[in-house]
Amino acid sequence: MDSVEETVGELNDSVAAAEQSIADTNDHINQVNTDLQGKVDAITGGSTSSIAQVVSQVTILQQNDVNQAQQITAVTATTNGNKTAIATETTARTTADTALGTRIDLTNAQVGENKTAITTETTARATADTALGTRIDNLTTTVGNNTTAITRETTARTTADTALGSRIDNLTTTVGNNTTAITSEATARATADTALGTRIDSVKATTDGNTASIGSLQTAQTTTEEAIASLTNVTEANFDNSALASIENSISNDADAQAQRKTSGDIRLSVIVANARITATEVTRANDQEAFAQYQQTVSASIQDLNKSNSELSATVQTTASAVVDLNGKASAQWGIKLGINSNGQYYAAGMGIGLENTPAGMQSTVAFLANNFVVMSDVNGTPKAFFAIRNGQTFMDEGFIAAASIGRGKITDTLQSDNYVQGQSGLLINFKTGQIENYGTSGNGAKKSTNVTDSVRDENGVLRAQFGLITGVF
Repeated sequence: MDSVEETVGELNDSVAAAEQSIADTNDHINQVNTDLQGKVDAITGGSTSSIAQVVSQVTILQQNDVNQAQQITAVTATTNGNKTAIATETTARTTADTALGTRIDLTNAQVGENKTAITTETTARATADTALGTRIDNLTTTVGNNTTAITRETTARTTADTALGSRIDNLTTTVGNNTTAITSEATARATADTALGTRIDSVKATTDGNTASIGSLQTAQTTTEEAIASLTNVTEANFDNSALASIENSISNDADAQAQRKTSGDIRLSVIVANARITATEVTRANDQEAFAQYQQTVSASIQDLNKSNSELSATVQTTASAVVDLNGKASAQWGIKLGINSNGQYYAAGMGIGLENTPAGMQSTVAFLANNFVVMSDVNGTPKAFFAIRNGQTFMDEGFIAAASIGRGKITDTLQSDNYVQGQSGLLINFKTGQIENYGTSGNGAKKSTNVTDSVRDENGVLRAQFGLITGVF
């Protein structure tokens, strides 16, 4: 299952990178807010008394080959510490080889510890060989330790040989130790010989040490020689009560707590770590030599008590389907399902595979099973019934019809008889346990019986005519 872990790791790394980008953007926006608020306070005097103001400041700089104009406008109101401000900062700057325009819009309000802020920053930059545009939108609300933040960052960049567009969206809510985050990142890039598009989506929820997440990674890439597309989806839930157990262990030092634990039992001392995950990966690739497609889905669950040795228990179901053809004549179609359980350090496996491929010996097909018990069943009047089974290397059949058989070696535990056998009348019976053979034929003209000590012959009337070996006088 190493490939699954690598796939999940790649998705987690991509999501972590997107989350870090959002964190960096939020830090930048917070600094932008602080800087702009500082400039507004400098203009208005930073008064905390009851006041309402509308102010504006214009700055123009002309020096050598630099021309810059900046305007800051603000509408503010303050009453008994309650504040609100609407501020805008616009800057236009040109040099001999650069043109830059920025705009920052800030709307905030605060009553006591309750705060909300809406910030937008737009930047347009052009040089002799590059054009860049960015826009950041942020909405944040805070009440005590509870926060909600919505952030979007959009970037467009073009050079003489590259075009790049990216967009990141994030929605985060936090109440105490409970956090929910929804993140999406989309990137499109084109060069003279390559086109690449990626999309990452993540939904996460966290309570103490318990997490649940749904992630998706999509990639499409084309070059002048190849086209590749891949899709990975991961659904995962993790339970970890180690933090709770640590707190409980600390509390249990108290004598009253120890007495209570003796009464209620020590079950909460268990440090349980559990994980459940579903991973699905799709990969397609086509070029001038081959075409390849693969789908893989892995369902896994694991649980462990960290205070007990060899307590890890895990189960996995993995399904894989693939198809590949190339210009050398190779053609292969494969499908398989693999099941595994790891219990107390011992691994158990079962599965089946179906394959069809052309080989030097010609087209070959294979169906293989890995199991202690293999059963084929039919529905008889609504009740499943096993008519063929293989158990621990032994084969069992309810009934069998064989037109012709070649058996090198066999073991029969009871009797073998013809389909017309009627005791005392017709047919043939061989009893392999007693060694007795009964032969009545089909004409009704007599019969023959043989045991390990006696051979007997009777006529059609049942009269004993001959006997050899141990003479009994009875047929």
